[in-house]
Parts: sequence; structure tokens; C-alpha cells
Amino acid sequence: MEGGQGPYLYSVDKREYLDFVSDYSAAFYGHSNPAITEAISSALSTGFSLGSVTRKECHLGERIKRRFPSMERVRFCNSGNEANTYALVTATEFTGRTKILVFDNGYHGDTLNFGSGDNKLNLPHDFIFGTYNNIEANQKHTSSDLAAIIVEPMLSAGVLIFDEVVTSRLHINGLQGFHKIMPDMTTLGKYIGGGAPTSWLSMRRELGN
Repeated sequence: MEGGQGPYLYSVDKREYLDFVSDYSAAFYGHSNPAITEAISSALSTGFSLGSVTRKECHLGERIKRRFPSMERVRFCNSGNEANTYALVTATEFTGRTKILVFDNGYHGDTLNFGSGDNKLNLPHDFIFGTYNNIEANQKHTSSDLAAIIVEPMLSAGVLIFDEVVTSRLHINGLQGFHKIMPDMTTLGKYIGGGAPTSWLSMRRELGN
């Protein structure tokens, strides 16, 4: 691709495409959005890699926390994959358990990809595979050694992680707010940074201690 403007993409061979994919929801606000490009330019002019928490991070963090009641502690990351990786490590450390319930065809990043076949890139966690949207079939997996459940919005034992990289844009409080569920941790993806390599991990206060 040569570039993008609003809902359109332009290829190197001068073709115009209406972008229904929106960079897999990362380009939620359209391509080359003036407000976003201006904000990025402003950040570049004042320094964007300062080795510490910045005022802009604090401001954005507080604004997003107001949208999601489950968010008490937060951490900015570079991608949804990274945020989900931190979430699983936090869950196993907090609970002292190892098993993680995932769902067939679930995708939480290139190293947490549970589509058909064995993904050699997946992280070496002790994964248990459940069937999405089948509570009765998944009851057998809710054992006392379960550290976490990661799902794109089933509530059970262990730490409940909502991967809302895509679904959080569907409601002002995310899909968790729509269904009135309080997950233990939530991950958000690039759209919170206007498509820039940004992501977000949040959790209940006691998980972050």
C-alpha cells in the first residue's frame, strides 16, 4: 500500500480501496486522522521515549480507567500480544498455579494463537483447550489448579482475563460493561493509540501489588 486517508487505502499501482478491515480495528478512527497525526507530531517534538512514565500516559490512563470500572492498575505495552503475555504471567504468579484455559480458534497475538493446528510460536504455558460459548462443556476445566481463563468476551475459577483488543470499541465501557461482567484483567490494543504500536494491560489493584 502507498497510503491511506479516512476510510480509503491507496495501492502502489494507484488503485483506491474502501477499507472495511481498518487494520483489524487498529485504524478505528480512519487513516491519517488529522487529530491523531497532530498528537503524534506533538509527542515527537517533546520526546516520546523518556525512560519513565510521561504526563500524556497518565492523562490517557485516567481517561480510559473512567470507561472501565474493572481497571484499577494499568500498564502500557507495545501490542495486544505483549499485553496478553504480561496478563498470563501476572495470573500465574498471583495464583501460584500454571494451567491456563484458552478456547479453540482463539487469537490473542502471534504467540497466543489457538487456531487449527499446532502453532510452534506459542508461549510454553500449560494450556487447556475449551470450546467457545459452551459453558456446560467447559465446566470440567474449572479445577483448583487453574491460573487463568483468557477469552474474547465465562466466568469461573482463577483469574479472568478479557482480551478486549477488538471488542472494547463496541460499547463505551467495552463488552464487559455491556454484559455487566467485572474481569480481573483487561487488555486493549492499538486503536487506543490511533493505530500506533500501543496497547494496554489493566488489572484489579491486588493483582498489581
